[in-house]
Amino acid sequence: MGICQGSEKVGTLYYNLADEEYYESFGLTHKDLNGFASTFNKFDCDGDNSIKLVEFLSDLRLPLNQMTLKVFNLMDSAQNNHISFKEFVIFSWYFSL
Repeated sequence: MGICQGSEKVGTLYYNLADEEYYESFGLTHKDLNGFASTFNKFDCDGDNSIKLVEFLSDLRLPLNQMTLKVFNLMDSAQNNHISFKEFVIFSWYFSL
C-alpha cells in the first residue's frame, strides 16, 4: 500500500496557465494536461505540488535502489530533490512516444 492510501490530500495541483504555450509546443492539449495533473496528484500525497522520492517509490511500490534513484533523478531535471509538475509532464511525454 502506498503512502497516499488512506491519507487526505492537502491540496490540488492546478498547472500554471503561463506555461500553456510551452506545453502546446509539445502538442499537449488541456485534456492531456488535466490527465497529467490527475496522475501527478496521485503521487503528491502531501499536496505540496511536488513529488518527493518517498512519494514516488511508495505509490509505485518500488524499493529504493540504484535504478529507481536514477529514474527519479532523471525526472528531477532541476536536481532539487523533488519532481515538479513540469518535469513530470516532460518526462512522461518523452517516454510515451
